[in-house]
Amino acid sequence: MIRDVRIVFTAPTKLSSRIVQYVTRSHVSHVYIEYPSDLWGGRWAAEATRENGVRKVVARKARHDVCAEFYCKFDTQAGLAAVSKYLGEDYDYFGVGFFGLVIYVKRWFSAKLKHPLRSSKSQFCSEFVARFFKGSHLAGAEGWDPELSSPERLYRFCEKDTGNFQRVWSSP
Repeated sequence: MIRDVRIVFTAPTKLSSRIVQYVTRSHVSHVYIEYPSDLWGGRWAAEATRENGVRKVVARKARHDVCAEFYCKFDTQAGLAAVSKYLGEDYDYFGVGFFGLVIYVKRWFSAKLKHPLRSSKSQFCSEFVARFFKGSHLAGAEGWDPELSSPERLYRFCEKDTGNFQRVWSSP
């Protein structure tokens, strides 16, 4: 079992982050998984970014504009194994764009859209972490469509599920 795995939420001030926050009506715009590594030493982050796709990186490179952090109380091994196949894949530009469209169609017309061209490999940040939750078999996440998960949805999920998550830190 891997100990001290955390879900970290950030709210950078970049324009793209502010657009995500506006569209999703959220105070967070990015989420990633942080974990310790005995092999490499220190803390590492697994995340999906526009610049690098799905990657593992020393946590200090991902840790900026952090606004909340949750410790995972559950066994994370199955979830990490479930998302490991996405490491090295591209960022899901189409998926995140379609997700934004889904939000607006739902708001304006109270209608639902189906995703016609799903990408099985590329990921955006909240999709990657939602797959981690599903792979960990967390109650309440089993019926999720990861491609329709926002950072705010994941934040609220962690905040409410005190049996599986413990808030470590949050900004005022």
